[in-house]
Amino acid sequence: MFTAAAITARWWLLLDRPRPPRFTLLFHAVIGSHVANIVVPFRLGDGIRVVTASQTLGLGLARATSATLLERLTEVVTASSVALTVLALGLVPGWAATAVTNLAWAGGGVLVATAVALLGVRRARSRRVVAWLPAHAVWPGVVAASAIVAAGSVITNVLVFAACDVTVPWSAAVLLMVTLQAGTMIVAVPGGLGVSQLVTVKTLELWQVPPAEAFALSLVLYAVARLPKLALLPWSMAHLKR
Repeated sequence: MFTAAAITARWWLLLDRPRPPRFTLLFHAVIGSHVANIVVPFRLGDGIRVVTASQTLGLGLARATSATLLERLTEVVTASSVALTVLALGLVPGWAATAVTNLAWAGGGVLVATAVALLGVRRARSRRVVAWLPAHAVWPGVVAASAIVAAGSVITNVLVFAACDVTVPWSAAVLLMVTLQAGTMIVAVPGGLGVSQLVTVKTLELWQVPPAEAFALSLVLYAVARLPKLALLPWSMAHLKR
């Protein structure tokens, strides 16, 4: 839930409204979208956020969609930054090097493309397009929230390792966060079921963790990431219907 709150804060900043929306409303929309992504592929559950922002907050569809897309882009850039770090430290095994390198390149490409697009918008001075974008002042907060989201994922991995009595260094928690992000960035399988388990087993092989033990740990991680959101779903849906 700590990570979900940080994701909500990032989205709250990117919406950049003169009258800030209620944080709890956005939090419940985030919970609903995450649960929806468990049962539908290609992260289509993010549509819940778009609907909430466009209807409940009175935003246009374009403004609501742009905030959600920017939130996803910052997620890619953050994961890519961590990927570059683990690549530089030589923590990536051969089997994962291609996926992690591609993630790093994707983040760099997204960053360059976004910068070029924003520069073009600024020169064109298109008021309609500029209205879809958040102010420059929100970006330091967005970067901080993204760092908190990444740190929360790493801390969760460390705690699950300790609870399952799996002795691996902290770098394993960081690498697992990156490989899971790369492996489930765009996945056709609802909830990434099967993909996340395979990625976890292959990542922990680097530290000689037995496949059966790594698979059991992957199921615990999967449950820790999703069961609290499933438990909150009835409350969130009731809140969104008000």
